[in-house]
Amino acid sequence: MKRKTLIILSAVFALMVAASAGLILSSRQKPLPRLCAGKAKQIAALEFSYPGGKTAKFIKTDKGWEIASPISYKADERELASAVSALCGLRLSETLSASPETARMFGLNPENGVGIALSGADNKKIAEFTAGKEGLSAEAFFIKLPSGEIKEASGLARAALARPFTEWLDKTVFSAPMNKITSVAWHKGKDNWRVYAENGKWLLESAGKKTAIPAEKYQGKIGPLLMSLADLRAERVLPSSGEYAPKTAFKEDFSLDIKADTPAAAIRIGAADSSGGRAALLKGENRVTFIVPDWRAADLLLNPSGIK
Repeated sequence: MKRKTLIILSAVFALMVAASAGLILSSRQKPLPRLCAGKAKQIAALEFSYPGGKTAKFIKTDKGWEIASPISYKADERELASAVSALCGLRLSETLSASPETARMFGLNPENGVGIALSGADNKKIAEFTAGKEGLSAEAFFIKLPSGEIKEASGLARAALARPFTEWLDKTVFSAPMNKITSVAWHKGKDNWRVYAENGKWLLESAGKKTAIPAEKYQGKIGPLLMSLADLRAERVLPSSGEYAPKTAFKEDFSLDIKADTPAAAIRIGAADSSGGRAALLKGENRVTFIVPDWRAADLLLNPSGIK
């Protein structure tokens, strides 16, 4: 392409950007329409279409938000509800362009745009758009509506829409009130030991012997352990198979069995990897692998010698 042509195109591009910025700033001086105001509670499905053809679909069931594809698992209820509310509340500027030729300028071409669809329980679309580049502020980005109109949407960071589907999954490994946990047993190699509550006291059972746990050891060891188990959350959650699965084979370091008034749990903790994380497998749950920080996993391993 000739230098003169490049200069002309650059000038035209600069003028279009300036004009768009002017429209955005002027529209911010007055109340802006919302994407789907007042309809957040009607949303029963949220679907992402990423560059390259990959998709992820979340649905709202009687049990809360779940991911339906590419895997089936619980979603982070708080984060999904917050995202849906933010999407419906997006403030839309005046139309910046309706020309297909300008789509790339706003990052709305197939190689960069992220498709978003919000549907009701009847599968009818309530709102739909393609998200492009960041806008003129940290919580704004350009969108293209099905009509072809390009606008700036404000009220949500563009990065939130580019997150991989794994970041929307529920990261809870185990959860129970501290006072409902009655026993924790460890298995490491050929060694087995446990701590358990009996008649208001905590005891250690190891090598065939039962020993009362002193008050200072309860405060320094058992209390923090129960606190960690009360809300044990992973740093990441990955599908157990497929493209997003852990790249290294699971190698068990130790496992623990937790008994509580709520459903019991058995968790296998893997060896630490080079990134400082440990894979954790929950018995009866083969869809996902939890990745917990090494320091958190280390807090879960109490040696008998340190409890007496």
